[in-house]
Amino acid sequence: MTTFAERMTTSLDEEPNRHPEPFRVLSSDILISDVCISLPYNDTDEANSHGLQYSDIESFMAKILKRRNAQRGGKAAVFDDEYEELCKKIAGLEHKRSPGGSSANTLVTLGRLLGKKHIATDFIGVAGTGEPAESIKRDLVSGSVHLLPEHPPEHRAAIHGTTIAFTQKNGERTTFTHRGNAADILTPEMVTPDLMEKCDAVFVQGSLWDKFGKDLPDKMLIQRWQKDKEIWLALPTHSKFDASKIVPETC
Repeated sequence: MTTFAERMTTSLDEEPNRHPEPFRVLSSDILISDVCISLPYNDTDEANSHGLQYSDIESFMAKILKRRNAQRGGKAAVFDDEYEELCKKIAGLEHKRSPGGSSANTLVTLGRLLGKKHIATDFIGVAGTGEPAESIKRDLVSGSVHLLPEHPPEHRAAIHGTTIAFTQKNGERTTFTHRGNAADILTPEMVTPDLMEKCDAVFVQGSLWDKFGKDLPDKMLIQRWQKDKEIWLALPTHSKFDASKIVPETC
């Protein structure tokens, strides 16, 4: 097998027929729509015009952080009822929205940099419906990322994740993330033998076990170990991933 690094050190201009197909990656994660909101100080015109709304948001933020034993400037998960309430409280405020998700961002950026002749990704995830979901899908396409399954189970409406980030003028950034329902929709059966056979590498975030449970990421990682193919494993400093728990002794 030719590794990704070996592929990238071979110039297609010099050897145009050596690798007629792009290097193919298989991955899965939560797709996110990022919402960024600035919280100004009270001495600004904007703060004066939305004073009560900002005060209400600050109070609600403090409640969620206390429930999660988290601090301002950090990150906290929000559940369905909290997310719905937070959306109501920020309604009407100026914000910026963009596609996100750590795995998707990495792969889309890689696809844009290298081009579709060099790399392509099959991505198991859910985007849902509506304009934020369509923005996510367009972003994936721009980086040669193919979203799977093409026909999600009809009994569950797919809901992408959402991150709401509040930024103060002093640079402090507090982030709340609702994960959507990808963990309820995606199953290990979606990692089909055909997908595993045609991919050259699997890209897995260490946080995937916390997000989805062990079945889907275990299947992706163990099957690739068994096939002795390339594995890209991203381990954030806060990850609880322990490879010794899932790597078969025979691999």
